[in-house]
Amino acid sequence: MTLVCGTHGFVKKNDKVGSKEIEKAEQIRVEYFEQKKKGK
Repeated sequence: MTLVCGTHGFVKKNDKVGSKEIEKAEQIRVEYFEQKKKGK
């Protein structure tokens, strides 16, 4: 099984990760594992 996670591409002007981006990534992670539990 191969997992491919694609997100939108963007160019950052600095190295700091914004709190909204972290929240979005955490939500995507939670949804992924919930779907994985339901799928098997």
